[in-house]
Amino acid sequence: MSRSLSLPVLSPVATGDPVLIKASEAPATRLPSGDLCLGMLRESRRFGHLSADLLHALALTASRATFERDAVIVYENEPGVALYLVVSGGVKRVKTGGDGREFIIALVGPGQSFGEQSIFDPHGQASTAIAMLDTTLVR
Repeated sequence: MSRSLSLPVLSPVATGDPVLIKASEAPATRLPSGDLCLGMLRESRRFGHLSADLLHALALTASRATFERDAVIVYENEPGVALYLVVSGGVKRVKTGGDGREFIIALVGPGQSFGEQSIFDPHGQASTAIAMLDTTLVR
């Protein structure tokens, strides 16, 4: 069963103007037998200790999504609906100050994950996640 997100995502178009789209409309494809995700989970500090059966079950539910540079993946305070593993590219986690300035609180690169805490936190995402480059994620 495929789950889709309903969080809004900003996607730059050729003119450079952002266009609001739904994350469920962002390119997402089921991973063939979850092989890519399974390998990433095995090598992950957070999941590497899990049994092979559990890792396989997690990998089979994963899908891949690609975001263009500067696209918002998730917004601060939005409900957490997924854990994200960075396959390629990079993600910056930012908080916006009262004066509108952006403060980078974390950089997430290939093989690293984000979003796991927000799944269990009733306050949602602790920060906004933005693709720093064209970025492929497994969610």
